[in-house]
Amino acid sequence: MLVPVVPTSEQTIVRRVLLDSAYALTAFVIAVPSFALVVAGMAAGVGTIVVAGIGLGVLVGTSYVARGFAHVERLRLRSMLGVAAPFPSYLRAQPGDSRLRAFLTPLRDVQTWLDVLWCLLALLTGALAFAASVAWWATTLGGLTYWFWEQFIPRGPDNTSLAELIGLGSTRM
Repeated sequence: MLVPVVPTSEQTIVRRVLLDSAYALTAFVIAVPSFALVVAGMAAGVGTIVVAGIGLGVLVGTSYVARGFAHVERLRLRSMLGVAAPFPSYLRAQPGDSRLRAFLTPLRDVQTWLDVLWCLLALLTGALAFAASVAWWATTLGGLTYWFWEQFIPRGPDNTSLAELIGLGSTRM
């Protein structure tokens, strides 16, 4: 179980905000290739499964790609939270298994299919996190620099600013 990190004296709130923002902004960047590779791999694997088992090899390869992206996500969680993210144990081939059964072991592993599912859902969660982070930072930076750029906004005949409309007085110099 992951425990939320409470900022200490050496880990300030600003540092926490920057770490969370970096995590959210990079989530979409990682989610796009993971989604594209896993969807393309699964479609190609299922589509060619009847062609002499080529599709099985593609599905096994795609499952390893999904595992890799899930591993990257766990490393990102570890660096963001400062605590160890649990690494799952994947199903392994038994010593007496045939070569074909050993080759297809990733397709029998539930954790591998959860990693595939994460690669598919990561696009949605990454896009939402990216959009929320960009909107939050744009609003924050826009609000903090309003004193500067407000003077360049063209005024109408009534010459009323947003600050005047909400009762904060005139911001004109």
